[in-house]
Amino acid sequence: MKKVYISLLLVLMCLFLASCKKKEKGPDFSDEMFVKLSYTPVNISSEEYTFTINIEVYQDAKAYIYADDFVKWYGEAEPEKVLVNLTDDDISGIKKCIVDNKIYELQRDVGNKDNIEGVRKSITIYTKDDEFNVSGLNPSNRQFNKVYDMISDLVRTELTGYMDDIENIQKAGKENDVGIYITDENDSIVFEKANIKEIYAEDAYIMQATETDADIASDSDSIYEKRIVFELNDEVLELYEDMTFYLNPEDFIVLKLYNDKIFVMTLMAYNENDNIKLYSSNIYYDADSLEEILAELKEGLD
Repeated sequence: MKKVYISLLLVLMCLFLASCKKKEKGPDFSDEMFVKLSYTPVNISSEEYTFTINIEVYQDAKAYIYADDFVKWYGEAEPEKVLVNLTDDDISGIKKCIVDNKIYELQRDVGNKDNIEGVRKSITIYTKDDEFNVSGLNPSNRQFNKVYDMISDLVRTELTGYMDDIENIQKAGKENDVGIYITDENDSIVFEKANIKEIYAEDAYIMQATETDADIASDSDSIYEKRIVFELNDEVLELYEDMTFYLNPEDFIVLKLYNDKIFVMTLMAYNENDNIKLYSSNIYYDADSLEEILAELKEGLD
């Protein structure tokens, strides 16, 4: 009977050790990228700083840092992707930290349910068959934070420099993103983008091909000639009248249009009783190029 108990105990111990060994091995990680971290500010007042920073770690001991999901990206080119060279020991340490803290067994949301702003952090584990994501707003879960902090620390120098560069681009872009405004000849602002109700094109004038009988002129004889119109809202009616009341019908004053602090064109303001409009001094003869200009100007109203 004693031998039976001993045998049973040995069997149970073997099963226990086998189970522990299986758990310690952890998941069968993907052959390429096997873990990714993401960091996104939530509900902050400065939208130019609302974007996601990502850290991807690969089996070949390379990590990549990059930014995406911008509310608005102010850079001229796509954000760069920074390479960080890790060591084989770093990769082994990351895997061990993931397994020791059983990230793939955590509940999907480890965030603070009482918070509505802060930072959303995410860890995604990639295996050969599947992927597992756990995230949360201002997470306080110790297992989650151990893994997140361990990986972040390995690329901290590059990560800090990269975030500073992105934030500097965003800050400079925001400062210059003033949109459309209109100045007098001395570059003093007279109308801001909030004063512009609509931007569109209208016929400048139509010249018909020379014919003995003008009635037989067809549409194909018409020359495409357009000008851009900036229709102002009623809030600036008094200012507009003060600027133009002394003008004769054929006279105009010259104003200057800027978009994001860059000079675009000169405008003409007439003494018109029924309109609060400014007109481009340029005449446009090509429909496609005019549409491109109009689209860019309308973006300047946003």
